Parts: sequence; C-alpha cells; structure tokens
Amino acid sequence: MPLNTIAAGSDDYASDASTTGSISVGGSVTGNIEMAGDQDWFSITLEAGEIIDIALNNTSTLDPYLYLSNAVGGQVSSNDDGGAGLNSALTYTASTAGTYYVAAAGYGTRTGTYELEVTTPLPPLTQLMRLRGAPNWMITPSPSILVQPVSRQKGSQPKHSTRMNAGNFGPPLI
Repeated sequence: MPLNTIAAGSDDYASDASTTGSISVGGSVTGNIEMAGDQDWFSITLEAGEIIDIALNNTSTLDPYLYLSNAVGGQVSSNDDGGAGLNSALTYTASTAGTYYVAAAGYGTRTGTYELEVTTPLPPLTQLMRLRGAPNWMITPSPSILVQPVSRQKGSQPKHSTRMNAGNFGPPLI
C-alpha cells in the first residue's frame, strides 16, 4: 500500500494506524482521496469469527480501491472493482478479535470522494425462514431454488411457493 505525504491540515484521515477515523459494523462514513497515493484509514473492532461486508463507493470521479489491515498494519485483504461498476467490495471473516483498519484509496492516480460502509451479511435463506417464524418451509435446490411451505396434511399441496433463479431473488424475506 503506497503512502504519500500530504501537507498538514489538508488530509481528512491519516494513512496509518494513527488515524482518528473509525467505523463500526452498521455504519458508514464519507471522505476524500485528496491526491494520488492518499489512503484514508478507519479503525474497526471485530470479534473472532465475525463476518463483515465492506463497500467502498465512488461519489465523484474516484475509482475506489479497498484495503483491510490487521492491528499492526499488515494487509489481510483488498479489493478493486468487486462492487457495482468500479466500486470496491469485500467480505471478511475476522481471524482474531481486535482492531482492524479499513483503508479507502484511489486506483492509480485517481482522486475524489467516497462513501465507506460496513455491514453484516444477510444470513442464508434457511436462517431467514426460521427468523420469520416459518420452520415448516421446504427449500428444493435445482437450477433454480423452489421455496414452499411444507404441507401439514397428507396429500395436500402447498398454496404458496416462490421460485428464485440466479439474480432474481425477489423482495427481502425479513
């Protein structure tokens, strides 16, 4: 991760662990990559085994590049263009509990503004069904996924079902 020196007072967030920037799971922050090579670091505290989704989205002319580092600044993951268009995104499972650093940067010499967001991924479909209080649902894997209630009467057919094809998952279940 290349670091450049920016004149004092002109950078919104530091490019190392001395940053005052922080973000939490479920939160978002905006910032600016002021010059080529600039990075904005944000501390985040994670539990061992915690899974997070990180999205770094352009809000101007930036081609965002996303880095994730451990407590001592060692890179554990990075992404370029894993989100929609040129936006960056990654999913990470924390190997240990503690402080990590999410860094926003620009690809090459690109500069501009961004929004950084950290969320918890949605649980698998079977967990969503249980969350909705519907333990008697059947999920049939095939080229598409058929979700239907399990009939409680012998020989009767379910009245409702949903077929989901890749890329067509319909409205949220929760």
